[in-house]
Amino acid sequence: MSQSQTTNYRRQRYQGQWKAPQPPRVSRDDAICNAELAAIAKAKAGANSGNGDQPEHYCNCVETLMPDGSRHALHRSEADCIYTRQRSELVPVAVALTNANTPNDSAQWQREFCFHMERLARPLLT
Repeated sequence: MSQSQTTNYRRQRYQGQWKAPQPPRVSRDDAICNAELAAIAKAKAGANSGNGDQPEHYCNCVETLMPDGSRHALHRSEADCIYTRQRSELVPVAVALTNANTPNDSAQWQREFCFHMERLARPLLT
């Protein structure tokens, strides 16, 4: 058989029997890497992961207000908003106690203010 006859014979023999394209092969290392990345994404998306994946909570606390008027998420729940509001109400009391007992030394004033804030806010944590 000549080459043209062989080509015609092959065309006739395989006509209509072409296979569908096969999916590309994935190496074992790529498959393991893809499975690991999928497991990491699933772990991050879990509701009980405990690492801050809860939905953002935009509240009306003063601490969340930015200078341009927008808000950013600060607290994780409404309970944190209540605590923050109560703690913010203690700031003028702590400032008055600090100013009464401390001279104008900024480092000493800050230490004294932190001491009074921690002492005043301790009942809020129980």
